[in-house]
Amino acid sequence: MPSLCTHIPPLALAAAALAEATKGNVDGLTAFPNALTQVQNRLKNWHGHVAATQWLEPGARYSFLGRGPSQASCYQTRLLWEEGAKSAATAMNTSGFRHGPQEAVFPGMRIGLFLDPVKMREQDLAVADDLKKLGASVMLVG
Repeated sequence: MPSLCTHIPPLALAAAALAEATKGNVDGLTAFPNALTQVQNRLKNWHGHVAATQWLEPGARYSFLGRGPSQASCYQTRLLWEEGAKSAATAMNTSGFRHGPQEAVFPGMRIGLFLDPVKMREQDLAVADDLKKLGASVMLVG
């Protein structure tokens, strides 16, 4: 079975590497040529991380959860996941999931949980702990 890593669009990999290389630089135009020379090494590094993760698994069921502004990120992630990774996904509010579909969690289910730095962070970390106890594989974002 092919690695999910092969399904990530190369343009997305390059954009992520370029953004990482130029972050924090006020004058991005002068940093741009230098960033381009770093893209190849960053892509190899990022490709290695993607290949090594156990969270990514072709055919697995994915759910993305978040609150407030992060909820929009969840819906965008679901859309990109379905279009880019060609894998089914769902997205919803963390509270709605906590008091509903959480009862249907099964071992190996993949959950991407978007965390706010302040708002209900402790409650969301408790959700992540409960999901892990149920056998889900949880990725925290933020």
